[in-house]
Amino acid sequence: MITDISLAEAQQILRESITPLPAELVRIDDAYGRTAAHDIYATDHVPPVAQAAVDGFALHQDDLQELSPVVIKYYLPFGHTVTENLKPGETVGILTGAPVPPGTAAVIPHEQVHIEKNAFILPKPIHPNWNIKQPGEDLAKGDMLAKAGTRITGGLVSALTACGISQVLVYKKPRVAILGLAPHVVSMPELIGSGQIPDSNSPLLKYLVSRDGGTISGHFSPWLENNDIKANLLAQTDLIITVGGTYATDECEALDLLRKWQATPLFWGVKMQPGSHTGAAMLGNTPILCLAGNPAACAVGYELIASRAIRQMQGLTSKSSRITAVCRNAFTFSPQAVPRFLRAKTYWSEDGWVAEILPGQKSSMIHSLIDYNALIEIPEGQSELSAGSPVTLILTGQ
Repeated sequence: MITDISLAEAQQILRESITPLPAELVRIDDAYGRTAAHDIYATDHVPPVAQAAVDGFALHQDDLQELSPVVIKYYLPFGHTVTENLKPGETVGILTGAPVPPGTAAVIPHEQVHIEKNAFILPKPIHPNWNIKQPGEDLAKGDMLAKAGTRITGGLVSALTACGISQVLVYKKPRVAILGLAPHVVSMPELIGSGQIPDSNSPLLKYLVSRDGGTISGHFSPWLENNDIKANLLAQTDLIITVGGTYATDECEALDLLRKWQATPLFWGVKMQPGSHTGAAMLGNTPILCLAGNPAACAVGYELIASRAIRQMQGLTSKSSRITAVCRNAFTFSPQAVPRFLRAKTYWSEDGWVAEILPGQKSSMIHSLIDYNALIEIPEGQSELSAGSPVTLILTGQ
């Protein structure tokens, strides 16, 4: 088993071990937040025909100058179309988005004309094609809307719908099971007796998995479940995350479980703080990620390792999410021989990105998890940050 490797090496091993899940066809209404499993192209022009861009009046080519009155023939009800050609000297009232009558050269907004006796004279000459959306002006048939591996946004859903696409092929959502390995860490309804503490990691992981596009298939304690838990997990889970029981190199609850299940180890121990007691294995084709039980270590391990694995299972690649910011507050800590990751809140100011180191930076503390949206990467050996100094940030959820 490979032990005590760098974060980059751990991430590379997982990239080589995890493949995207199979694809499934879903309704466009259910596609938001999913990942496209193939390149998506526009199946029709948008708009499909020439349309009015404003509420107004359709005009013939001969009536674009301020010469003589044009007579309003009728107002076109919304949802209706006209097949007869527009004639010189006549106009038709039309609504935004409606197909223009054949022979329409321009549309003048209704608020720009003064109607008298069902007719009006143009206040000034107008240009041909004014306020007309041409076929394919927005999207042309065959235009690429999204590449495979693209997260489907609300705007993309809108474009797909406009093209008449009602279904899209996406990667399946990773089903993630959480296994709590510390017997003294229990959910609140079970919190009885001394020596037990509430499980605060599982609610956090449930949120983070959902944020990254996965879904929780269950929360289990292998010490309390029956012997069929392994078979049940493999049947309903794509990724297993264990929490706690990692504080040892050779003997600990997490390693005992991997041996009992005859999982194939990938690595154990990552050179980072917090979260150094992190490991990974494969149970058949199902990855197992073992995170430390201390809240901050669990969160950092998730952000730097598990989050990337869940994205990769959806065909997503983790983009370079490091940015430079100015540290707002000073912080002193003991030097480490490995990189350190501080939980921080970052925001954009008129002077650029600013990072605020949050209180509660010990591995056992939860305080820093309340508002964090980034990790400050501290090189090995460094022992302090001064207010105003530049820092490297890893944006979470990227």
